[in-house]
Amino acid sequence: MRIIILLFLVLSLQGCSLFEFLKPQDDQITLHPDLPRPISGLQIEWDVIELPHNIYIGTTYEEFLDLLEYQNNLVRYIDQINRTVCYYRQELKEDFCQTVETKLED
Repeated sequence: MRIIILLFLVLSLQGCSLFEFLKPQDDQITLHPDLPRPISGLQIEWDVIELPHNIYIGTTYEEFLDLLEYQNNLVRYIDQINRTVCYYRQELKEDFCQTVETKLED
């Protein structure tokens, strides 16, 4: 019985030395993607027009076009951030990233 226990201990200690630990290489390059172009803030001056039975809120045509451009930039920025995140989490196969990929195909 002692021989079996001694043999088991010797083999188990020898087995631990067979594992090779991975060491990070100094010449390994890590690439990081560029972040999307940031969004600048938007200030719009809203005009309030009160009529006897209605209240209207509006702005000039130029500021409205600026608001549309701002909203398009916001959608673009969120889309690019989502694609960047999903690229690095693709091995997780998350539902969120699958919906982002289907939006890209449309």
